[in-house]
Amino acid sequence: MYLWLGLTPLHLASMSIWIILLCILLAVIVAFLIYGYSLPAHWRIETSQLIPSDTAPLFQYLLQIRNWEEWTIWNRENDSKFEFSYEGPVSGPGATQIWKASRYSGRTQLRTVEGGHKIGLLFVFGHSAQAIESQLELRPRGHDTELVWSASGNAGDAPARRIMARMFIPYMKKDFERSLLRLQKIMAQSSQSPN
Repeated sequence: MYLWLGLTPLHLASMSIWIILLCILLAVIVAFLIYGYSLPAHWRIETSQLIPSDTAPLFQYLLQIRNWEEWTIWNRENDSKFEFSYEGPVSGPGATQIWKASRYSGRTQLRTVEGGHKIGLLFVFGHSAQAIESQLELRPRGHDTELVWSASGNAGDAPARRIMARMFIPYMKKDFERSLLRLQKIMAQSSQSPN
């Protein structure tokens, strides 16, 4: 019946395959959109570590933006291509570390200081406006300090950004945990060294 259109059974079979592939592609796109929209736009992570240091000296150490090269895992030990430069004051609000690595670039800025126990941070990645609010909170525990590091963000309305945020969060939390363990080791060594 389709022969008058010049379509042979082989043509019809070929068209059926393309229609099936198109339907599968559309189903994947719809599933991607549904999954993306089902994820929350707002996200938050938090991790903590007991640091062998009194709160006051630890707080002063963390306020020195140049110390971040030493205690975070974002350093030349983990990526030899890391390059750092600095803007603003050497410590406290406005102190800014600008960094470039093999595949990433960005800035870390100390934004707010609350008493002697909270530091508000802003991480900006790449040249985009992709910013992550973060906070370090120091809680005295005898002669030690529990350091709580949290971060939060808003992935917006785009499903792709929500999915990317969902994929990014575990890596960021792991980086926070590894950095806090590194800080714990540094503070333990400094408390054991003679003054």
